[in-house]
Amino acid sequence: MGKMTKDEVVEVIIRALPYAGQINKLDTTGDDSAVRFTWRGTEFRVSTSGTFSTETVEGPMLVGGNMSILLEALLVRTALSMYAEARDLPQVKGEIGSGQPSKRK
Repeated sequence: MGKMTKDEVVEVIIRALPYAGQINKLDTTGDDSAVRFTWRGTEFRVSTSGTFSTETVEGPMLVGGNMSILLEALLVRTALSMYAEARDLPQVKGEIGSGQPSKRK
């Protein structure tokens, strides 16, 4: 995927996260190339580059850790599903981390 607008990234974030109502402090203005938000007490930064590069924000530091890796995978999977849905393409099936290859319908 290519570079995305911040609105597109926000749409993916809202669709991807369970309990999306717990997203707060959504900031689309402070960082030219990313969206920042807090979800369930953790602050994240998600790149608009189309790769959904995700980091956890800890004070002035950006940290890649387990939560950011999982969130990035979830965002990519959701964005691909949205892309396929918009173009009436086969959807990816299977569960993330199941150890089984994804199947198409």
